[in-house]
Amino acid sequence: MTIYYLQIYPQLYNWVTFPLVSLIEKIYSQCTANMDATPSMFPDPCLVELCSVAERALNYMHTGNAAVISTTVMNPLWIGNAVVQDGLPCLNRNIVSLHANSQVSVIKQHWPYHQARQQPKTSSSAAQIFAYDLSHFNVSIFPQTLLTHAENLFSGFLCLFIPSLGKIPPCACFGI
Repeated sequence: MTIYYLQIYPQLYNWVTFPLVSLIEKIYSQCTANMDATPSMFPDPCLVELCSVAERALNYMHTGNAAVISTTVMNPLWIGNAVVQDGLPCLNRNIVSLHANSQVSVIKQHWPYHQARQQPKTSSSAAQIFAYDLSHFNVSIFPQTLLTHAENLFSGFLCLFIPSLGKIPPCACFGI
């Protein structure tokens, strides 16, 4: 004899998707805290992209439609194959770090990169352009203040490989 409880099916989705929903909430709270501290600053493009990836995985888990999986960016992060093959999310810890203080960080040097276009791979272009603007999506077109910040962050990394590099080219804003 099988006993079915009322509303068990929606509760099952809540249980299975809890890790993704928690990740999206952490990223959102981290971005809004950073924006509250510095209102003129855009959110970190890597965190916006990671949130988009998590939302696509959540969408797949609810609909079963594999068309929402952006394989070029999601498979190197492991989450694309993981939700399709195993049904549970998994992130590549060489790219995404979850810290004990509830902070999420992305190791920008390992983010999937499109060699032909010389830009990081993305699954959130439409959302970024709609919510922010085209300059936020085009990470290679940084306002001068963000370019200076990117230069400070990545100049040491790039100079290890390109000693003659005096200034970071705009396309290197992800540290690749």
